[in-house]
Amino acid sequence: MSKLIESLKASAKEFSKKEGSGDPGAPAKKSPYEMTQQQLADIYFSGPEKLKRYDEPLVIKVIEKPRLSSTLPWVISSVAMLLAAFSLFSAKRVFVDVKVIDEKHARLYSASRAPAEDENPVSTDASSESAWQIKYGDTFSMQDFIFEGAAKLQSSKDKSSLTLVNSSVAPFARANLFFRSALNLKGAKIVFYAKGGRGGENIAFSIKDSGNLSAFPKGRTYPFPASLTTDWQRAEIPIYHTEGKFDEENVASLRFDVGSKDTENKPGDTVFIRDLQVVPI
Repeated sequence: MSKLIESLKASAKEFSKKEGSGDPGAPAKKSPYEMTQQQLADIYFSGPEKLKRYDEPLVIKVIEKPRLSSTLPWVISSVAMLLAAFSLFSAKRVFVDVKVIDEKHARLYSASRAPAEDENPVSTDASSESAWQIKYGDTFSMQDFIFEGAAKLQSSKDKSSLTLVNSSVAPFARANLFFRSALNLKGAKIVFYAKGGRGGENIAFSIKDSGNLSAFPKGRTYPFPASLTTDWQRAEIPIYHTEGKFDEENVASLRFDVGSKDTENKPGDTVFIRDLQVVPI
C-alpha cells in the first residue's frame, strides 16, 4: 500500500508541474491511466476545497494473481480419491472354483426328483442341476422324497434322513425318489442305515429303470429279513442281482415301502432311514 501511495504522490507532483509550466507540447487530453492516477491523487491528498469533477468516471481494475493456497484443497482431495480407488481395486479378490471329476465318479449322472401332483415342476436351470451332481460316496438329499399312501399323514424328512410313519389311511405307505436323469448303477450298490421306533418293524426296497422295469423279483427286496431293531443297521443292496431285462445303466427311481400290505407294519409303526448313498462294489 505504501508503494501505491508513493506512486500516486509522484504522479500528482509531475502532473502539477506540467499544468504550471503551460507546456504547449503537452497533450490536450490525458490517457485513461493518467486520469486515473490524477483522480486517486486528488482523493487521497485533497484539502478542504471541493474535489474536482472529471469528464470520465474513475475506473479501478484490480487483478489478483492466482495463489497456490487456493488450489491446494482441490489437489489434496484429488490425491485422496485416487488413493482410495487404488486401495479398493488392489484389495479385490478373485475366487476360482475348480472342480475335479475323475472317470470313476463320472459314471453317475445328475439326478432330481419328479414333481408331485400338487407341486410346481422343478427348475431345470444350471444352478438347480449343479445341486444334483451325484457321484460315488455322495449322500442323497432325503428332502427330495415324495410320500404316498399311508406315509403322507405323519411322515417327515430332512436333508439326511427320513421318518416313515405308517397309518390306517391306506394299505400301502411309500417314499419315492425320482431322478431327472437316469443313473448308471452298473457295478455299484446302494447303501443306507435303518432302525425301528419300537423294534420289530420291517422295510421293503425297490428300484426301477427308465422302462419302468423293477430290479427284483416281485418288485421289491427286504434288506432286513429278521426285521428292524431300535439300533441302526446297515443295508447293502448290490444292483447286479437283477430280474429279467432290468437296465442297471439307466436307473430312474427308487422306493421305500413301510405299509401293511408290503411289510405287515401296523398303524403307528415308525421306520427311520439315513445316509442313503451309492458306492462301487
